Amino acid sequence: NQVLVPVTLGYGSKKTEALLLLDTGASIITLFQEIYEQLAISQTQKATFTLAGGQKIESVVAKLSYVKVGPVVKKDIHAGFIEYQGSENEFQGLLGMNFLKGTEYPIVFKNQVIKWKKN
Repeated sequence: NQVLVPVTLGYGSKKTEALLLLDTGASIITLFQEIYEQLAISQTQKATFTLAGGQKIESVVAKLSYVKVGPVVKKDIHAGFIEYQGSENEFQGLLGMNFLKGTEYPIVFKNQVIKWKKN
């Protein structure tokens, strides 16, 4: 019961594709360390994330140039970066509420499609 979303992430002149888990419980986009390295992130701020179970982890936040999902592009959007430890996943992070807020995205489970609507 997961919704995986193909996303294009841009930072300066670098861009990469990733598969993110749609997560309405995540306040911001959260990406795994491999994306941080692919985008060669250079400017960050320290941050503390609170996980679903209440555990706190130290990490960094950076402002991405853009995040594109289907026809929806959000510019100058923050993303957190964490070192993922656990079993291998199909996805490379979480698509959080700082992207989803203010965007319509009805999910058609029968066809396994999200109908992204530009605002």
